[in-house]
Amino acid sequence: MRFENCTDAEAKGGKYRAATSGFGILHASCTGVRIDDATIGNTGSAQGVFAEGTPSTKVLVRRNKVDNDTAFTRNTGDIHEFNEYATKRQNARGKTAGNIADGGTIAHGCVNTPYRVAVFSVGSNATDIVKISAVDATNITVTIKQPGGTAGSAAPIMWEADS
Repeated sequence: MRFENCTDAEAKGGKYRAATSGFGILHASCTGVRIDDATIGNTGSAQGVFAEGTPSTKVLVRRNKVDNDTAFTRNTGDIHEFNEYATKRQNARGKTAGNIADGGTIAHGCVNTPYRVAVFSVGSNATDIVKISAVDATNITVTIKQPGGTAGSAAPIMWEADS
């Protein structure tokens, strides 16, 4: 499907299969594009939602499913949320299965490097402070410190990430 030079375009629900372009849904030069609850398949390594040419404005892309792990094109100001890829997600959260020590990592499973991450210790030492020290395409690295700066106790960590 292609939206071009339009206002208030909407693809809500439905199944979209890649055509010769390899992309599921294309948009360009539009104002107000909303792509919700679509299932996008047969894209190979191409993007399920692709912004081509002149960027569209007021773009909302949410709750879509695509059969690969190639992130959708995202321009400044676009809102992309709750999209599901073959093995990754737009937004993810969880609790570590085991204890994480100071300097430990948590695999977030997001399709892009997250722009927002939050971590919370659910350990028994209430004075330990958990902070994010690094975030990359695969992991969240945390520090667990006592108020004096020494390493805190290893603990399960609850986390959230948006990419």
